[in-house]
Amino acid sequence: MKIKIRYYGQLAEITNKNEEFLSVNINTVGALKRLLSVQYPELEKFQFQFAQDNTIVDENQKLNGSAVDLLPPFSGG
Repeated sequence: MKIKIRYYGQLAEITNKNEEFLSVNINTVGALKRLLSVQYPELEKFQFQFAQDNTIVDENQKLNGSAVDLLPPFSGG
């Protein structure tokens, strides 16, 4: 499956990318998180959320082969 991954804020700085396309043989957001942590070990130091099709999802969510966003923590104010 081919997935478009978009990185925001400090996560874009860590990966040195705003987006990338990955061909993966995984089926959950948690598996994607583990894969990205191997590719970008610095990600392990940060808390972030995943969004799929503009909806925040947890690690048990099944990947549907569309866009996945990695969102850094938001600060209010």
